[in-house]
Amino acid sequence: PTDLDDYGEQRPTFRMIESVVAQGQKNGEFRTDMTSGKITDMVLIAASGVAIDWSRREASYNLLERMDEYVTFFFRSLLS
Repeated sequence: PTDLDDYGEQRPTFRMIESVVAQGQKNGEFRTDMTSGKITDMVLIAASGVAIDWSRREASYNLLERMDEYVTFFFRSLLS
């Protein structure tokens, strides 16, 4: 299987994020050394990891705040 087979390119969330990343790459706002699909896959896997951590810690922190921190950090690392 390819990197994206397991996560599913056909999922609406994947398509939405991938579209934003691709547009950012086209506009020169995001780095282009990885495909928009690979970046999207990495974002979604990181977000899943945050959700799993939150669950394992019995919801001991604000999930939305933590997700915002991780997604903001991740997308800032993509800036060109």
